[in-house]
Amino acid sequence: HFAAAPGIVLFETRGALVYLGTATFAFEGIGVLLPLERSMADPGKLDRVVCWTMSSACLLQVIFAGTAYFVYGAATTSIVTISLGRGGMLGGMVAVELVQLAWVLEVLLTLPLQLFPAVHILEPLLLPRNLFRRRRSGLKWRKNIVRCGLLFLCMLVATVGYSSVDNLVALIGALGCVPLALVFPPLFHRALVS
Repeated sequence: HFAAAPGIVLFETRGALVYLGTATFAFEGIGVLLPLERSMADPGKLDRVVCWTMSSACLLQVIFAGTAYFVYGAATTSIVTISLGRGGMLGGMVAVELVQLAWVLEVLLTLPLQLFPAVHILEPLLLPRNLFRRRRSGLKWRKNIVRCGLLFLCMLVATVGYSSVDNLVALIGALGCVPLALVFPPLFHRALVS
């Protein structure tokens, strides 16, 4: 027998600001588009690839979040996979561990892609080109040090913010992604048009 969990509320004003910060966090990947377009064999297909990828990701997230809220109701935690551990038809510790393993693999496979724009900005600032004329290995080692430093910074932020991941994501979305998605594009347009 399958029934909806008690305590389902369609909209709650108490968490609206956290939701808005989390929703703007979705724009964090927008900085990857231009470097990816430059790296593509056929840059003309970027629009189609982005449209299908974003539509698929959005649909999967809505289905997963809607199903979790329908099943667990008000007891749904901010990290939804923790809710899966409370048993029932869709849960149990095996389900939690499988979802977390899939998430770890996803992070491991996409982290280089997420760090790609930051590395392209930081490396020329920290490592001038004409500094390494005789040996290229010195430049490669210093690039690796910059990349590892950036990775350790990301690990530190994740470790410190783990206890309240919903607030961390909302804060990153509000401080980093609002300017990236809503402030900078009009400023760039104004600079190009005038």
